[in-house]
Amino acid sequence: MSEIEKLLRENIEEYEAASRQAMKYVAENKKDLEPKYEYAGYLDKPVKENQIFFLWENKGAEWSLPKKILDYVQHTYGREYTCICMAKSGVKLPGSMGVKQDTPQYWEALACSKYIISSMSLPLAFVKRKEQIYFNTMSGAYEAESLDTTEGISVLAREMLKTDFSYAVSPEEAEKLWTEKTGIGKVYDGVILVSKEPEEDAGEIGEIILGKKAEGITGKVERLTFREPGKKKLLVLTSWKAEREQKLVIRRFLREIDRSRYDVAVMSAWVNEPGAFRDFAVSVPGNMAKVMYRGRMVMNEEDYRNYRIIEKNPDVYVKYGEVRRYVNSLVEREWGRALGTGFWDVCLLLGSMGYLQYYMAAGLGAKTKVLVDLDFLAYIREKHPSKWRVGVTVFDRIYAPSGSVSLADYGMENRIRAMRLPVFVSEKPSDVPETVQFNGNPYLICDKWQNEDGKTGMKLVQLPSEGGFLVNGDMLPDEKRKEALKALGKEHSIYVLGMNAAGYTSYLPDAVVLDEFVRQGLYLLPSAWTFYGRLSGYLGDSRLDHDVLSDICKAYGVNVCETVEV
Repeated sequence: MSEIEKLLRENIEEYEAASRQAMKYVAENKKDLEPKYEYAGYLDKPVKENQIFFLWENKGAEWSLPKKILDYVQHTYGREYTCICMAKSGVKLPGSMGVKQDTPQYWEALACSKYIISSMSLPLAFVKRKEQIYFNTMSGAYEAESLDTTEGISVLAREMLKTDFSYAVSPEEAEKLWTEKTGIGKVYDGVILVSKEPEEDAGEIGEIILGKKAEGITGKVERLTFREPGKKKLLVLTSWKAEREQKLVIRRFLREIDRSRYDVAVMSAWVNEPGAFRDFAVSVPGNMAKVMYRGRMVMNEEDYRNYRIIEKNPDVYVKYGEVRRYVNSLVEREWGRALGTGFWDVCLLLGSMGYLQYYMAAGLGAKTKVLVDLDFLAYIREKHPSKWRVGVTVFDRIYAPSGSVSLADYGMENRIRAMRLPVFVSEKPSDVPETVQFNGNPYLICDKWQNEDGKTGMKLVQLPSEGGFLVNGDMLPDEKRKEALKALGKEHSIYVLGMNAAGYTSYLPDAVVLDEFVRQGLYLLPSAWTFYGRLSGYLGDSRLDHDVLSDICKAYGVNVCETVEV
């Protein structure tokens, strides 16, 4: 029994049940997990400082650049470096140097070589270790067909971010690919090596990759970067499987990020539906790097079992240093697989799929970590109400959306870091929002999207009549309030929002019951000015500890009435 397993067994309630569930998961997903076990074992071995792994296809000058670098290294440094090769397209290699793809020798070379020099995309399972130096010519990236889809750009973006050095035939070609097509350049910490004659400059490129200061560096190869000094790197982790209302918040958040201070990459959960791809592509601003997270973590069977147990018990992760170091080592490996080993100033967890993104955010070595809790709290709290509070202490700031649980529900551990999601109100938009008539009433179009069948879907909210009143229906009214509302309803239209809103219709038969979208989504949109601008006033409820809806109405200039005698 390992030390980690022993610690978990001693400190997790109902450990046996959790272990059985974890083993069931591993067994059910064995087909996907088992092929990575061998590679995971090699990742536990040290990196070999003087070993270089060359990979190429015999397609042309740019594709065979690794072969030219290999020839240079062997001629210049002899046996100083151990060279291993994997080539396609019928290239024959000296017997002791060549390995075949997907063999144990191949995976060991990929895991343990200090230098990886390639003109081919590496497997999805490839983990870029922090001790490794990875160069890829990105030759295939300049082929237009690979950039026609969100998936293609996403696959390419992950590969680009893993590299320490890349290649371009000219600064113009590099700018087109790295900034216009993928947006990766602004958050890329590596160096793009520019050479119009790669075969002739292979030696100098090799010297740069190996960090040598030999006479081979003449300055012919240009070093290019698109990073802007002084700007911070922001990584947004989100889920494009979120509810539509949550996506509206995500979109608004992305639009509100100050681009003069931050360069941004957005990594979303992987989705297979073409419509979701398009939705993700058009929702993220064009000059932000877009990456779709994909694939299984690279771990052996024992680590999978332990990880599945720990991820459901975040208090153990926070409480015990041994568990935290263990999980963080697995997460560091996962970051190497997903995005490489680059540094990020800020990590923003903006809506989640569950535990994995939480642990990835927690384990990322960013200076600042922020949780915008659109769904994580409800998810983790559903089965583990006593544990989630401690788990989210890993974040420097926690923002809760209006209409969610009280901030006090985050517990004493988070009393300083938990705060309300800010209301995004700046100036009244000049554009008049679109409206439609439905069942004889005007409706505000808050969002439009294209369904897979070609039809247009819309999110509609009924517009209040001029001079109407918005009533907070989170709590049922007492008799005095009922009578006051009846009197008010004789002269004004009443709109009710809250968990008990339906209960108001028994004595206010003409009242319009609004869904929670008004509180949690609409106020983040420019069209909210049209909605709230038609209201004459807002009636809260003094029994509420904190009336978030009151804050929203004040932000839009709606008259907030302390009593119902208006």
